[in-house]
Amino acid sequence: MKRNIEVALAVATVVIGVCAIIFIRPTANAGTPQTADATAPNPYDATQVKLPLFSHPPVPGPVVSEFGAPRPQRYEKGTHSGVDFDAKVGDPVIALAGGAALNTAGRGGACVRVMHEALPGISFTIYCHIDSEIPNGTVRAGQRIGTIAKPGAASIKQHLHLQIIDDKGQSINPCQPSIMLCPKSVKR
Repeated sequence: MKRNIEVALAVATVVIGVCAIIFIRPTANAGTPQTADATAPNPYDATQVKLPLFSHPPVPGPVVSEFGAPRPQRYEKGTHSGVDFDAKVGDPVIALAGGAALNTAGRGGACVRVMHEALPGISFTIYCHIDSEIPNGTVRAGQRIGTIAKPGAASIKQHLHLQIIDDKGQSINPCQPSIMLCPKSVKR
């Protein structure tokens, strides 16, 4: 009987030991800090941003003047540095992304310039020919920042001029597939 108890205890010890090895086995990296998988995308990494960067234009109208289009001589630059969207007076203008907003007035009407810190490669978005509804300060993506203003000159039809400035200070085409999908261009 004593022998049977010793055998039973020995078997139980072996079984418990095997179970401990199988179910409670330490990992090879136990005691060391774990790092993220290098192949998994980092949600905070600007290079992993889904494209296009902006889901829609700031107004729903079609493009009426494309980026790089020739400009009349009365303008300083020979080509268009932004994109013009067709719009009606009073149509809402929506911020593409959040940032610090600054209202400016200049040749051709009022503009809202939004400085971005979290967009990869983009420093500013500029919305011109609008009546601003926001004070200088912070705006959120999707926030209404103003409405389309009456044109300043009789020969210019109402529209929204959208200009995007990259982190090198250069104007870039807002209607490239990596930035924003724009409604088809139309002639006015």
